[in-house]
Amino acid sequence: MILVDAEKSLAYQNESVEIFNKTPAEQILFGDEIVPGVFLGSYASAKDKDWLDQNQITHILTVASGLAPAFPGHFTYKIISIRDHPYENILAHFDSSAKFISNALSKNGRVLVHCQAGVSRSASVIISYLMKTKNMVLDDALGYVAERRSIIAPNSGFRQQLRIYSAMGCSQSSFHIKYLEFRLRVWSKMITNPL
Repeated sequence: MILVDAEKSLAYQNESVEIFNKTPAEQILFGDEIVPGVFLGSYASAKDKDWLDQNQITHILTVASGLAPAFPGHFTYKIISIRDHPYENILAHFDSSAKFISNALSKNGRVLVHCQAGVSRSASVIISYLMKTKNMVLDDALGYVAERRSIIAPNSGFRQQLRIYSAMGCSQSSFHIKYLEFRLRVWSKMITNPL
């Protein structure tokens, strides 16, 4: 369970009503604040300078391949080049993503985490961040994020990697990462070359 002071908790309860009044198209266009200072959004929100300025975004974490920073001189970027395929190794990026977000917040920054639509890749990173930094279990973190952005849907491979990350105590070791990379390569070959 995430710990939030009573005033912020009340604000988020009131905000969740506003989120559910948004259409899926509005959710794709604009990011949603998941915890104070951490937003989950799409590439459209990462390219909307007015929205970024209005929400005082200072850092942008891109979790997608082929999406260039729209304003490289204005924001601090971290780019994780990954596709939205179940066999992609997103787990290898959970710790570095949490560090990027935590470092930004420690400097009084505000972070947008996005992929193409803000549904699978970036949602998986936010969920792992909550598990690691707020000691939330996977189901609670998934539910918490879905309450604030109803369109999230991490793909099946990313959900499995979140389960593995949870089983690893939300920390990574080189052995676990290499083993997972091997398993993902085998799974990818099985999918592309069925018997």
